[in-house]
This record gives sequence, C-alpha cells and structure tokens, in this order.
Amino acid sequence: MIAIITIVQFAISGIIGFSIYAAFSQIVYSLIFLTAYYGFFNILTIVGLSGGSFIWLLWVADITFGSIYPRSQNLYRMISPVYQENEIAALLFAVAILTISFYLFSKKGVTKRWRKRLSM
Repeated sequence: MIAIITIVQFAISGIIGFSIYAAFSQIVYSLIFLTAYYGFFNILTIVGLSGGSFIWLLWVADITFGSIYPRSQNLYRMISPVYQENEIAALLFAVAILTISFYLFSKKGVTKRWRKRLSM
C-alpha cells in the first residue's frame, strides 16, 4: 500500500506539475490517513465487527467530529486522520492506533485462536 500510494502521488504530481514539497506533503498526508484507518480496520475486525462497513461509519464520524466546532475550538481536528491540522500530532495518533491494533491482534488474534484449537 505504501508503494502504491507513493508511486501514484508522484505520478499525479508530475502530471499536474506540483513541486517536490507539495508532492511529499501529499504523500505524508496519505500515509497518515492510511496508517490510522488500517489500524481502525484491524481493531474493528478483531473486536468482531465487520471492518468493511463500520469503517465507513467511522469515516463519517471522523468528518462529523472534525466539523462540530470552529477550528480554533475543536481539538479533535489536530489529530483527525481526515483534517490533520497538526501533522505531527496526527502521525502520533495514527501510530498509536496502529500499535493498539497490533497489540490486540497479538493478544486476541487469529494465531492465538488456532493454537488453542490445535492444542485441544
């Protein structure tokens, strides 16, 4: 996914004529969004919810929470994967979500269930 995003962003930037800084900025924005929503998708799947349908509801909730108050009063916009008012805070939030999903997967994931079934 990272390779696809990088190649597509550079190709589009070359066609449209963005500068290198703008192309790199779009790649970072896309990778933060991908990281956060991949972590959310994993968490929803581990919990037992259908990740494909609930991820759309999570996206709508993300847009809604980011647009409730004016920009100066809404702190969620800083870490939101959609708005990303502060890129460093959004990156840290996305990495935290991905780390939590990895932790949940290692504790409740498929490999643990298969080991339990095979030991019976």
